[in-house]
Amino acid sequence: MENNKNYGIYHSMYTFKKYPLEFEGYLFPIFEEVVKRVVDRVSSSEGIKKNVDVFICLNYLVEEHIFNMNLLTKEIIEKFLESKEYSDHLILITVDKIFFNEYLEYKSVSIIDRYNPLISSLTFYLNFIINKYEQIPSTNELDIALKLDMLKKGFLMTKSVISLLCDGFETEAFSTWRTIHELECIVKIIDKYPSVSKGYYEHIGYNKIYRSNDLPKEQVDEFYTKIKGKIKEHDLKSKDLKKFLEYGWLYEVPNWEKDYPEMKLNFRKGIELVAGLSAYSQLYESSSEIAHGSSLLIYSNKYYYRNITLICIYETFFRLEDIFSKIIVSFNIDSQAYFQMKDVYLDELNKNLVKLKIATKMKYEKKA
Repeated sequence: MENNKNYGIYHSMYTFKKYPLEFEGYLFPIFEEVVKRVVDRVSSSEGIKKNVDVFICLNYLVEEHIFNMNLLTKEIIEKFLESKEYSDHLILITVDKIFFNEYLEYKSVSIIDRYNPLISSLTFYLNFIINKYEQIPSTNELDIALKLDMLKKGFLMTKSVISLLCDGFETEAFSTWRTIHELECIVKIIDKYPSVSKGYYEHIGYNKIYRSNDLPKEQVDEFYTKIKGKIKEHDLKSKDLKKFLEYGWLYEVPNWEKDYPEMKLNFRKGIELVAGLSAYSQLYESSSEIAHGSSLLIYSNKYYYRNITLICIYETFFRLEDIFSKIIVSFNIDSQAYFQMKDVYLDELNKNLVKLKIATKMKYEKKA
């Protein structure tokens, strides 16, 4: 292939990605050398059947160079472009990255893939729900706005759990479910007690001020005066400041003294308790141990954590979707299509969960 023909292909790819034009000419001969070295390296390596993708080579090279040039003055950039030492280094590091990232990439053993109905059905429904957000108008009702934001985050994180499972990272997926569970508990409380949303939003502001290092002294002093008053109001001590900032909004729950007399300012005896999801406390604790690097993270049963993660994420998803569907009804949008889809596919998801629970129970009863 002639050099000008090579450049035509290179130019098409480069402009397609809208990379900086000032580097196009400089990077072309480097790109050719990168492709040549990658081809030589791949062809001389046993067991590699994957073809060299020149577009991938281009992306690695240009992104590497742009990152290197970032924040430099025009004069310094010119010196780099004239330096053979720099171009040689750029070729070397780019070729190494392409070879090891694209051809010798380590992949964890996966025991479930995206085509499995347990995965594909949930993924489909998640995509359906998230796309529905485009039809939802903005709202000034604080509780609904908070719920919509938290629900969307929960749905997106559920997709990340699915990705982790399909990539063979079962314990990491279970640990991520833990965060979604924390989120769902807050959503359930706000859904049950809409008036709590104001206090929850205020405490978000409190935490921002507490963690900020660049606020005026007057604002910080005013903040601590206010918080100390609130702490005293609830018979708390100065050492309880952090707990109050994170969980103090629970005091906004109507009649909490009567309905939740054992309530404490923490997750398990506070948020999870008020949300009515204390049945998940043991699973939450197990997930917390994994998140904090216990032996469960190192010596874990892939099949067990795949199944328990799927069970937990399915059940959490059902609760999140139930709150979401109630919000859909409250808006003046075409909800009929949503509920027609729900009638068909939510039933399928429930069947999936039942089959999964039965299979899991049978598997571990046999071992016992």
